Amino acid sequence: AFSLFTLLLFVHYISQVITEARKEIGILRALGTRSKDILYIYLTMVIFVGVFSAILANVLWYFITMFLHHLLSTAMGFKVYPFDTSFLTSIFVFGYCLLLSIFIPFFLIKPISAATPANTILNKTEREK
Repeated sequence: AFSLFTLLLFVHYISQVITEARKEIGILRALGTRSKDILYIYLTMVIFVGVFSAILANVLWYFITMFLHHLLSTAMGFKVYPFDTSFLTSIFVFGYCLLLSIFIPFFLIKPISAATPANTILNKTEREK
């Protein structure tokens, strides 16, 4: 459930960034920038955000779980480790964020960069033509 919520927040963030940059993408296309180059610009930005998010998530997860382990162990009187803090979990979180960072922009930028620059600048979609 938490992963689904994270996915929705991340997709929403990326879609908002790309939607806000729609006019800029149209201007870049009008200046002759290839779709591949536009994708590279936004892919780089999103990967940076994804890697930063993964690092932050792993650090916070480690400290929060250590605090909860200590809290539960103190309350129960014996060592309790209900949360996984292994290296494999960190790799999974990092890979998950990186995969999302790579694949989401492809689906969001492709329709925008495929439209004519004039329609993109005017913020028209394929349905509005």
